[in-house]
Amino acid sequence: MVLASIFGTEHEYGIFVPSAENSMEAYLASRSTSYDIVRLGAELIGGSDRSDDLPVSMPSLLREYGLDASAPICARDVADALRYIGGSGYMLWNGARFYVDAGHPEYSTPECSTAYELLIAEKAGERIVEAAGKKAEDLTGNRIYLHKDNSDRHGHSYAAHENYLVTPRLFDLLVRAGESGVFNAWINFLVTRQIWAGAGKVGSDFDGGIIFQLSQRAEFFSEIRARNTMEDRGIINTRDNSYANDLSYKRLHVILGDANMCDVAIFLKVGVTALFLKMLEDDFFVERKTFLTEPLRSPLGVLHGVSCDTEMRKKFLLRNGKRIGALEAQEEVLRLIKEYGGQNLSLLSDAERKVTEYFEETMLRLRRDPSLLYGWMDHITKREIIARQLKRLGKGWDDPLAVRLDFLYHDINRSAGLFHKLYDAGQIVQIAKESDVKMAMANPPETTRAWLRSQVLKKFRGSYGRWNFINVKTLNDWQRLALDNPFAGNRQVCEQLLKKSRTAEDFLKSWKEGE
Repeated sequence: MVLASIFGTEHEYGIFVPSAENSMEAYLASRSTSYDIVRLGAELIGGSDRSDDLPVSMPSLLREYGLDASAPICARDVADALRYIGGSGYMLWNGARFYVDAGHPEYSTPECSTAYELLIAEKAGERIVEAAGKKAEDLTGNRIYLHKDNSDRHGHSYAAHENYLVTPRLFDLLVRAGESGVFNAWINFLVTRQIWAGAGKVGSDFDGGIIFQLSQRAEFFSEIRARNTMEDRGIINTRDNSYANDLSYKRLHVILGDANMCDVAIFLKVGVTALFLKMLEDDFFVERKTFLTEPLRSPLGVLHGVSCDTEMRKKFLLRNGKRIGALEAQEEVLRLIKEYGGQNLSLLSDAERKVTEYFEETMLRLRRDPSLLYGWMDHITKREIIARQLKRLGKGWDDPLAVRLDFLYHDINRSAGLFHKLYDAGQIVQIAKESDVKMAMANPPETTRAWLRSQVLKKFRGSYGRWNFINVKTLNDWQRLALDNPFAGNRQVCEQLLKKSRTAEDFLKSWKEGE
């Protein structure tokens, strides 16, 4: 079985409050301000919060965050634990989730079904975080810097995660089972896609000899497989939280990616990855001879090596003794996608064809002259604009200004951020329409359960929930509505049902009858 695509992204935003006098005060100020930002963002967009609700799997949640799961749990323990881990946060009326994680404001997009849907949802998230940050400045009187990046330059990295809906069978092959051609292909794809999906990074948190890297995240990975997301990270994250019917659906949690700013990079990162997973689901690799199914001698070595190979010309050893380059690997991915798509890509959807067209043009430019991807790819755009500034001022890459410009590139303040200055100057290729981004700030995608979740929270005030359920507020109590099917709850199926339901009781009765 091949599932239709559903995916989403999560971003922890870097936050800095310069009014603090020392590092501990800075941490506490940033953490406290993050809660203000999340609350203010929910007030701007609309959202529901119920932090005193006891999660169904509270003991496992406590264990996950290093808290004592064996101790008796009372309401105060729950409240303290939720505050410690960032609280349950807010389910926003645009289908997203906004919360605090490890002291950072984190924005998770709603479930999306096309790369374009995801792009506008992620860009809407940037706008919401920016607006909430400005409100928090007014509230606190402090200047607040918010960055959509992945590293604080003190050895800490924070999230730019992707989530893809897959079958339990594919999940087992990629996460739990031993080595196979499918597993090898997935690893080889992930460790080399940074040549077009990397956000770029000046220097290194660990190696003073590195001037520039393609990826902000690559150097923070030390395992092939691991469950952790904050230390000892694995190329394959083994976390198994489906937020859906576990027998039918799995969430593949990809933590290897960077926080992208460029439209094309975001569009391709999720679009190409979703297409690649679709081919794996369809057993497309089983009967085809391709070096992508051969194991690398050192996947971690390739991950780190590709990030540091800014010219993208190095070759890496397969276990069979042959050598491949990251460029050749991604060109092979393109070749296979085109073969999978059939003549004129007729077997792909319109959305998938658009992704493939952009991917083909990207690979052609990478092969011909990577500088042609200025405005398309973040690492190329960032490296070029920083180089220009350093040359103009007569400074080298070892000057602290280079790192400051790196941070400035990711500043989401549209009046100050370097990326946004390039965007306003017409130097960034635009895919997302401004009208669509504004729409996504207030409205969910119409093709997934995000639509129903959003509408129920809006219509029946006092309701609250998470990704896979809503506790619907009735006249005297709450009734739980399961959303275990990520495809159910889309606008086409549910709009009339909601319109004819005057009360929550009417809606729940009609929903149950229609199941």
